[in-house]
Amino acid sequence: MSATLRAERAGRHYHRAAARQRNIAGSLTNVFPPVAFGAQAFLLASLSLAQVSRDSLTWDFANIYQSWHLIAHGTFDPVMTAAGWSWLHDHFSLLLWPLALVGVVWDSPLALKLLQDGAVFATGILAYVWICEIAAERLPEEPRLRAYVAFAGLALLVLNPWVYMSNAFDVHMYAFEALILIALARALYVGKRFAAVFFAIAGVAGGSVAATLVAATGVAFATRRRARLTSLVVAALGFASAFALSKMHVNNGDSLVSNFGYLMGPGAPPPAGVFDLAAGIVRHPEIAFGRIAGRAGELYANLAPAGFFGLLCPFTAVPAVLVFAENFLGRSDVMAFDAPGGQNIFAYPFLAVGFAWFCAHVGATRIGRIVPALALAGAINAGGWFAVWYPHVSERWIRISDGTAAAVTHATQGLSADDEVVASQGIVGAFAGRRSVYAILGGDVIPIRERRTFALVTTTEGIEVASYEQRYAAIAAFLATPGVKVVSATDRLWVFQIDGPRLDNVTIAKTVSQLPAGVFATETGHRVLDGGRSDIVADPQAAPGYLVRGSLWRRPPGHYVASVAIRSGAPVTVEVWDVHANRAVAARTAIPDGPFDVPFAVANFEAPPTFEGWWIFGYTPSGPQVERLYDVRVRATPGAGATVESVAIGEGNA
Repeated sequence: MSATLRAERAGRHYHRAAARQRNIAGSLTNVFPPVAFGAQAFLLASLSLAQVSRDSLTWDFANIYQSWHLIAHGTFDPVMTAAGWSWLHDHFSLLLWPLALVGVVWDSPLALKLLQDGAVFATGILAYVWICEIAAERLPEEPRLRAYVAFAGLALLVLNPWVYMSNAFDVHMYAFEALILIALARALYVGKRFAAVFFAIAGVAGGSVAATLVAATGVAFATRRRARLTSLVVAALGFASAFALSKMHVNNGDSLVSNFGYLMGPGAPPPAGVFDLAAGIVRHPEIAFGRIAGRAGELYANLAPAGFFGLLCPFTAVPAVLVFAENFLGRSDVMAFDAPGGQNIFAYPFLAVGFAWFCAHVGATRIGRIVPALALAGAINAGGWFAVWYPHVSERWIRISDGTAAAVTHATQGLSADDEVVASQGIVGAFAGRRSVYAILGGDVIPIRERRTFALVTTTEGIEVASYEQRYAAIAAFLATPGVKVVSATDRLWVFQIDGPRLDNVTIAKTVSQLPAGVFATETGHRVLDGGRSDIVADPQAAPGYLVRGSLWRRPPGHYVASVAIRSGAPVTVEVWDVHANRAVAARTAIPDGPFDVPFAVANFEAPPTFEGWWIFGYTPSGPQVERLYDVRVRATPGAGATVESVAIGEGNA
């Protein structure tokens, strides 16, 4: 073969290889981004639509939706009646006022959810634009490597399941503030001084949490020559705002005492503000380090799909680390922000940009050939986390069935904007577009202020902090209140109506040991609601089954007695069922002649299994020991004329 022929073949091979690389680069930069972001927009919006249609909007949503609604209707300083303080005293976030302009045109829970979807979507696009700029700056002569860097960043932005988990967490200002912070960081990176100052001002308008992150972002860019002075101005603005808001005591939503007070050390006075808390952490660093070390699983899960190497980028690591520090140092029994999702939505786009920066930095070195492998590994890892965890976003945040949602809609058809609503935490957000709304959290004193009040209590559905017995206690409290009308009563939902300001409040017990039988479900009987009493009476023609079922009680290890007040002329069986194991642990049959007692014991046990992912895509959430759940059931002969008056759980003897 002649040298000329070999040269021609080599040239053809080179051009074919170059064409393939251009095709790869073109696909990565031109085809994937619109498809990926389009899919993300669809997933975000469809999940929000499902939440709103099922009324699966909790206490957090109620607070912001009520404030947003009132501002849109002309109230400058709205009060969050469910929380007990004004919106300005929550975090002093002024961003809600421009957002409320949408509420003037479209006042709906769906509108607010879609606004948050738009903020998350815009954050991803802006972060991707920044990633492309970083790649172009670091790899000006390497279009193929630039494409791989952009592809990796795109995958981390779109396939991180915690972005969707965060967005499904009702509505919070975090999503809107994250968009501003990404815009601020990008402006500092490219040297746009006026834009950086503008976004810094917008950031501190987000309130106490956002102000600390504005300060951290300014500090992160202080070493970058192109924006050093502007970065220092941004940092000073953030620190000054955080300090001023702390001194103004407008940070009730931060829960400094209950959530972070333990970091001050044993016997220390509660923190008066953020800087007082920071000083306490410096004096007792072992408490903070111990808390974070004990939550290594949650930290790994947060970092893995977002890009570990993002922590090596100085511009993105500082705000990301601050976010994780704030969220992981809180007490998990007060605010579990260490779990993947939630407030950590601040950190995820920063880590994605940081991972892309690391890949671009490597691409500019002698080992730049590993960038495609590094980028693909990051994308595949994010895809694995997405495939494992995204299917569980709905089950985590949508816990109201279609049937219950339909029952809620039917029972509240006559509800007007002037009516007060009291509702279980799992659905209260859907009714917060009004002046007075309150959540049932367990042990509440509900004020009755409006001319008409509706109370909606779910029993076994919804995202609830109230125990089962506290929810049934709420039903019992409304049943015992004079002048309360029962609108609807099913095994999953009770709806009450109070007409006229006849009373000041309704008190719901926090500690419950006895409840009327009529608040529970029945298979073979019917409820008799008379004079404040609520009994279950056996139906003579009913098929065999349980006269009382669904009497659910949570108890720690110990010895107990289930006591049933029942009248019957035939034998009755009382059973105590371990709900987790789905088996009876105690039973007694007799013809009752007074209180019907069944002793049983609760032993130490392993918490019921929860989904923890698998292989490198899993983690085990930390948390307190779960108490055992028991169901006290009553089985009676339908024609025996049995009447169950109450069910109680008391302390027993060993």
